[in-house]
Amino acid sequence: MKRYGRVIGIKAEDVARYQELHKDGNVPQGVLDGIKKANIHNYSIYMHPMDNGDWCIFSHFEHTGDDLFADLAEIRNDPEAADYLKLSPELFVPWESRGDKSYPWAMMDEVFYLK
Repeated sequence: MKRYGRVIGIKAEDVARYQELHKDGNVPQGVLDGIKKANIHNYSIYMHPMDNGDWCIFSHFEHTGDDLFADLAEIRNDPEAADYLKLSPELFVPWESRGDKSYPWAMMDEVFYLK
């Protein structure tokens, strides 16, 4: 099992739309099932305003599979999930400092963990 933290930006005017997409009952069952099939557990998303007026989205999850990115790609095989997952990227503002430019989220390094 590996814990992941990742971060991405979002414009202030898109925050309400993003929150609406993620409210209880708005995430399609195909997405929720896909996340579980992708070996992702204890998944949380947080948001906070930044000093420049935009917002930061932080997510944390645990992955028990062998290949995170292959597992994430599998979620899109469900048509319901694929349609839903097309809605968020248009709201994102990827950070230039992220390492892998082919992936919009900046993956974070874990520096402390207390069990």
